[in-house]
Amino acid sequence: MALTTVPVELANLDGAVTVNESSADVDFRIESNGNANMLFVNGGNDQVGVGADPSALFHVTHGGGGFDEVARLTSVANSSGDGAFLGFHGNSTSKFYGFI
Repeated sequence: MALTTVPVELANLDGAVTVNESSADVDFRIESNGNANMLFVNGGNDQVGVGADPSALFHVTHGGGGFDEVARLTSVANSSGDGAFLGFHGNSTSKFYGFI
């Protein structure tokens, strides 16, 4: 494993970490126990993948079979009963909202 020394201002003592401050065309990847691309940031294409090298701005891939849960969005209503919504936009005339 190669380690690179970085200036102290890139790794703050409050826990914040900046990766690729110079905007180099490099990827960032985090492995899990069963997936080499559990979190994958494609630096050259400005894309983020969960479970795979992304092919869209935000790409989630589930490699298992069957109908396993892939994502979960949880909304907690405020005192007036308002919850959250998830919006899908294809273009300015095509919109879909899924309320949770």
